[in-house]
Amino acid sequence: MIALSAADSAGTLAHGIHYALVAGGLVGLTVLLAPTTLASRRRAGAPHDEHERRIRRLRDELLAHRFAAAPVTSVAPAPASAPVPAPPRLPASAAGDASYALLPLAVVSSAAAAGVHAAVCPGHFREGALLGAFFAVTALAQLVWAGLLLRGSSRPLLAVGLAGNLALLTLWTATRTTGLPWGLIPGPEEAGPWDLAACAWELVAAGVCFQLLHDGRVRSRVGGWSGWHPVAHVFFATSVVALGLLTISGAGA
Repeated sequence: MIALSAADSAGTLAHGIHYALVAGGLVGLTVLLAPTTLASRRRAGAPHDEHERRIRRLRDELLAHRFAAAPVTSVAPAPASAPVPAPPRLPASAAGDASYALLPLAVVSSAAAAGVHAAVCPGHFREGALLGAFFAVTALAQLVWAGLLLRGSSRPLLAVGLAGNLALLTLWTATRTTGLPWGLIPGPEEAGPWDLAACAWELVAAGVCFQLLHDGRVRSRVGGWSGWHPVAHVFFATSVVALGLLTISGAGA
């Protein structure tokens, strides 16, 4: 009875995490799509962190340099041999740094996969406490990793993300082909919408980690919502819709 009560409590908590992620995603989607959102106000108003202040300052310097270099009728033009100073360069994020677009994809993918594992956690608790605990710990680990990546990325953090997601994908492949030893999963299980979605998000997260580790260019932080690459905004919206549809359908949960 005590074990059953603990499993029910853990399942309720997992459902709470899942619905919180879905609700948070819907709020973010509203902010993304509404024309008068907080994101648009931040872009139009004062910068909200040091990164945006630096970009805005360099852009102002670049504009000032262009206006200063423009010919004025009341001032004699500079000699042809006079050197022209090079305009200041924008940070790598504004110049097309790969991590500018990829890091948000990893954050969204890990959080979405955590939502999937939290959603199916109660059902696995009914199958066995060990299976339920595994899904609960996995969901929590993916959520914590996404939060750490938001605060600041690093090579060790990306390496952990790559290894963890590859391990989960390998384990999922085993459960769908041969099962697991020691009677945990005696035979192959059928693939369903929830686990296929989780695998897709884990593949994206692993791919991002591998690419950034391979390139050796890692930004210190993901950046504010308004500074995300447009591709990341589209991916976020798609992930929220997919997770919401899975939640409404309840398929395989």
